[in-house]
Amino acid sequence: MLREGAVIGVIVIRRSQVLPFTDKQIELVTTFADQAVIAIENARLLGELRSRTGELTRSVDELRSLGEVGQAISSTLDLQTVLTTIVARATQLSGTDAGVIYEYDEQRRSSYHVPPSILRPRSSRRCSPPRSERARE
Repeated sequence: MLREGAVIGVIVIRRSQVLPFTDKQIELVTTFADQAVIAIENARLLGELRSRTGELTRSVDELRSLGEVGQAISSTLDLQTVLTTIVARATQLSGTDAGVIYEYDEQRRSSYHVPPSILRPRSSRRCSPPRSERARE
């Protein structure tokens, strides 16, 4: 099976008696080979299309999330709201379960912003606070 002069597959036919194939049989198998090449190419193109559609969907989701973050930044001066929105969108886009933003603060050394949904217990496992938080305890 040829596509643009390159071999992409093979069709094998056989019979139990040694006889030459007729021109009509050869023509028929050649037609089947041509159809197989078309089917293989269509499957390849469909795979590429699905992959590209997935990439575009992810890009649209990322742009939408970035727009929401931009809107949060421009619509409020409440730092907790803005940082919560950023963490929520970052965890959503990265497919992770949790996210934290650490902020350096001259007075407190560090603070962190966690979306309320992450504060709800998801399992019996406990996470240790950041090293700077443990040092103050």
